[in-house]
Amino acid sequence: MRENGLREFDIRRFPLNVSNTLENVSVIGLGKLGFPLVQHFALNGFSIVGVDSNEELLVRLRTDSLLKGCSVRFGTSIGEAISQTDISFVIVPTPSLENGNFSLEPVKQVFRDIALRLKTKKSYHLIVLASTVTPGSFHGELLPLLETTSEKKCGLDFGYCYNPQFIALGSVLEDLRNPDFVLIGESDLDSGALLEKFYRRIFSDKFPVRRTSVINAEISKLAVNAFVTTKISFANFLGAVCAKIPTADVDEVTKTVGLDRRIGTAYLRAGAGFGGPCFPRDNQALLYTAESLKVDAPLPRATIAQNELIEKKLFRKIIESKKAPSDRIGILGLSYKLGTDVTEGSSGVALRDSLRHHGEQVNVWDEMHSEAGELRSFIENSEIIVITLPFANDHPALEAIRRTTSGPHMIIDCWRCL
Repeated sequence: MRENGLREFDIRRFPLNVSNTLENVSVIGLGKLGFPLVQHFALNGFSIVGVDSNEELLVRLRTDSLLKGCSVRFGTSIGEAISQTDISFVIVPTPSLENGNFSLEPVKQVFRDIALRLKTKKSYHLIVLASTVTPGSFHGELLPLLETTSEKKCGLDFGYCYNPQFIALGSVLEDLRNPDFVLIGESDLDSGALLEKFYRRIFSDKFPVRRTSVINAEISKLAVNAFVTTKISFANFLGAVCAKIPTADVDEVTKTVGLDRRIGTAYLRAGAGFGGPCFPRDNQALLYTAESLKVDAPLPRATIAQNELIEKKLFRKIIESKKAPSDRIGILGLSYKLGTDVTEGSSGVALRDSLRHHGEQVNVWDEMHSEAGELRSFIENSEIIVITLPFANDHPALEAIRRTTSGPHMIIDCWRCL
């Protein structure tokens, strides 16, 4: 027995042919998380089949030098991947809808293909979903789809686990290698134990593995990101307070607050607000879930409102800083965070679009999207420069701003980099 009362996986309970170590793994969906999962598993000795519908993408992935010497094959057939493997990780998009809910259509399309192959597969197969979904998705839509289409029973003929990854774009592989914990939402005890065995082979006892029900895991994924964004919004609220007191320093305040072990310093920094492909939409999804259950949700609503307020105040500050109507505004930083070229949900892009909609002349420069040689022109042709990312103090872009003799009359430094 496990300490939490769950039974350990017992291979003898399976009359079908299931590998005790799940050597053969398929990863379905090879995007910004899916392909790093392929790398992560392959480098740990597993035999991998990577599946994606984009054949041009597969051509590029086959040349990845990191996979040299690893057992990795790529293809477009989900059915073949199911036939050749024991466990499948599904990581496909779940686009946000206008009401904050996530669309399950991409997942359901993949699950139909999986279930059709399971219908004739004689051995047990473990399905692992890593895509972010709305709480209740498995029992509400995915489980009926799998069982009806395959004509088989979850927990007996196949298993299911919800296994979201807590990673940040720009450091995905490193985050996969060093997670704070591994979350497993299990449809049944044996499915969860089998996936835990898989991860123990990679991590041994280095990181905690948290096994719980599927619904608890679905809620937990949203809750983690919502809590982090609440922390960010609180730091930005402190920044607004300190900005009104000439001798106050928000960085000193947040460093002090973060010393409390109940709080910590991570993500407790006032800046340009949170963005990206996960934080905003996970907040909205948690709010949608609460409202659909008729639960009052002032906290996630306030977190979102505080983040929007930061953008509005920044916009007003820029307009008020203009000395002439013809002043050009330069935005230094378009990516949503340092180290990635992803602009989805970024403060820089939102600010650029708002300013242009207002009729302003806007220049942009981003180290992931612009040539280094364009930096001097960007500085010299901007009367106001807004720094939207937390660059290191010695970053070449900041050094170039310091050296310039002609250029901005105003620098709005959201992260106090200079």
